[in-house]
Amino acid sequence: MSGANFHDAMTVCEHFYGATLVTIHSAEEFDFVYGLVFTEMRAKYSVWIGLIRVSNESFVWFDRSPLNYTNWGPNEPNNWFSKNYCTVMSSAAPAMGKWFDVGCTTTYLVLCQKYLGSNIVTINIPIDSSVPNLTASGISIADQINM
Repeated sequence: MSGANFHDAMTVCEHFYGATLVTIHSAEEFDFVYGLVFTEMRAKYSVWIGLIRVSNESFVWFDRSPLNYTNWGPNEPNNWFSKNYCTVMSSAAPAMGKWFDVGCTTTYLVLCQKYLGSNIVTINIPIDSSVPNLTASGISIADQINM
């Protein structure tokens, strides 16, 4: 499996795919991303999402879309040691799928999104190379990102 720190994850999404780190704006989008990452792809590691801290109590999506949905884990966001400016979707039970603020230099999996039209989204996930590409309903899963 491949991963990256937050800055490198943004760079991978932007420069290699013309995309951004994933944003989640509803329970339906969350269910889709959660199902894809943790059920379909069986990811064992947490994934970056494009949510960043801009002040003690304020977060924004890096792509500047509205923050109209959150799924924080217990006691989150906590800004541990005043150094947690980035956000991951956790792979750890019992908080799998919950969001945690974390340091931006830690390595996590990269999850990109690219809007191609009104309802078509391409999501690129670095996965174990033994898992084949999947295509369904206008959604394409890319090969492993070699970093």
